[in-house]
Amino acid sequence: MVTTNPWVTTRQALVARLTKRQALVARVTRLALPLALASALLGAGCPCDSGVPDLFYDGFQEVCDGLPCGWDVDAGDVASVVSFHSGELGMRLAVAGAAARDLPDTLLPGSDEGGAQVSLLAACDGATGLVVEVDILSAAAGGTSGETEQLTLSGHLDPQPGASAGGPLLLRQLALSLPGQDPVPTGTAVRIRVALDGPGVCTIDELHLAASRANQCLG
Repeated sequence: MVTTNPWVTTRQALVARLTKRQALVARVTRLALPLALASALLGAGCPCDSGVPDLFYDGFQEVCDGLPCGWDVDAGDVASVVSFHSGELGMRLAVAGAAARDLPDTLLPGSDEGGAQVSLLAACDGATGLVVEVDILSAAAGGTSGETEQLTLSGHLDPQPGASAGGPLLLRQLALSLPGQDPVPTGTAVRIRVALDGPGVCTIDELHLAASRANQCLG
């Protein structure tokens, strides 16, 4: 006859209950983590789908002779640098730096369609801002059919007191406009220029050229 030790039986039952409890906790944790992550991303203001694609994008990942490929130095000191983490490259401007590049023919909407904007990640010294200029070709006002004129649209990032070029790169959105806030005609963007406005340093990354309504969420 086999006898059962009550203490052993009780201990086995407790172990079984603990094991089931641990499995339940692990399952709940696995379910909760994705939900918490989704909530955190929504709270951080992750971009939504506007249904409007970028008209032009440059991530600065390719390097040619120390510069992001496609860019030329207009003034000062311009270089390709690591931006917000190892392996991610951006562009640094210093010593009144300015850089420019040609654009593939890119049709920009005019004011009657909401206009266009540049968005980028940027970190600048506190006394330093940025000016982004986009040259467009547009039908000449009062001209003959097929005649075009060149206009320069600009967007400005004002200095942020207390900021540092070594700080986090923050998303900035710059509306493109004409001097005097004249209505912007529809035009073909042919060149973009980024220049410092101040004595310090700026690092930029993830440059997008898009219709301004690309910042409006669908749904």
